[in-house]
Amino acid sequence: MHATAVRDGQGPLADGIAHLFGHAECPCCASVFNVAEEYTSANRPVMQGDTDGAVVGCHSWATP
Repeated sequence: MHATAVRDGQGPLADGIAHLFGHAECPCCASVFNVAEEYTSANRPVMQGDTDGAVVGCHSWATP
């Protein structure tokens, strides 16, 4: 997808694809994480009997 976007002159889209399927560094704690996995984890549905609730961390996308 990235190569196709670059080929078609869609630089901002190519950058977004690279970011979504890539890694990022937390500006708070400098840990490196997978963007898609972090988003999925932070937005997972709460299951019955789930005692930990939403993921909370300095680079979590979850809202308190």
